[in-house]
Amino acid sequence: MPAKRQMRLRLWPWLRLAKPGICLMITVAALFGALLAEPDISLRTFLLGAAVLLLAAGAATLNSLQEDRLDSRMRRTSSRPLPQRELSRRQALYQALFLLGLGMALLTALAGRPAASLGGLAVFLYNGLYTPLKGRTVLAIVPGALSGALPPLIGWVGMGGTLFSYPAALLAALLVLWQIPHSWLVLLSHRHDFHDNKLPNILEMFGETRVKAFFLPWLVALATVMFLQLNLFDLPLRGWPIGGVAANVIVLLLVFARQLPLVADGSRCRSLFATLNLSLLVHMALIGANRLFA
Repeated sequence: MPAKRQMRLRLWPWLRLAKPGICLMITVAALFGALLAEPDISLRTFLLGAAVLLLAAGAATLNSLQEDRLDSRMRRTSSRPLPQRELSRRQALYQALFLLGLGMALLTALAGRPAASLGGLAVFLYNGLYTPLKGRTVLAIVPGALSGALPPLIGWVGMGGTLFSYPAALLAALLVLWQIPHSWLVLLSHRHDFHDNKLPNILEMFGETRVKAFFLPWLVALATVMFLQLNLFDLPLRGWPIGGVAANVIVLLLVFARQLPLVADGSRCRSLFATLNLSLLVHMALIGANRLFA
């Protein structure tokens, strides 16, 4: 076997341990907040994004370690590196500590204590509260959502934005309102895993029909925040950002209105996952471009 291929195979479990897809989304959100605070992109902007990426990867690795036993029992997660024993728990701990330490050090050096404090708070909410509570109460989603709302605020504060401000509130609201339906889709897609492992969830509390009914008002609230972000920083309301945000919102609502009632398996949920994720990325691109070229 070629040496390069051997190296990739050895590194792949370490990478999967850090859940790269989630970490990249977190990094994009942090860069979005940074761009809104300071539209003049510099090396510092990208280094700030790298610091958030390292911190997110460390938290995700620690989460993999914390949920090793649960992951081994769930079909959705049983193929992850720790349940498959591709890596040891000690190796996972070393990776988590290394990434968390490096991410916090870089974030502190680049952005100072306020941004680093937000980074530490995000890790505490995710690994210290959400992860241990998710097997005990449905209210675990509260610290989970708050943790997910912090990356764009880290970028915002790290590039000079004011934490307690209207733009910061909209940044946090955007991520909270996006995350909740995302978690509901996970639940609908893997309902049997949650049921078989006796994990508290709103599907057991309210039933599938009601849970599906929750989506529409939540997505309308998300759409409202998307439109409100158009009016930040006294930006000129050009036709293309307004039209782009409107088209993005309409597509999001129409796809969910058409496909959500038909959800009966994971394949249908995957298309809704893709729509929800793409909608957020498109929105950040539109608002970011309007800020950048104002």
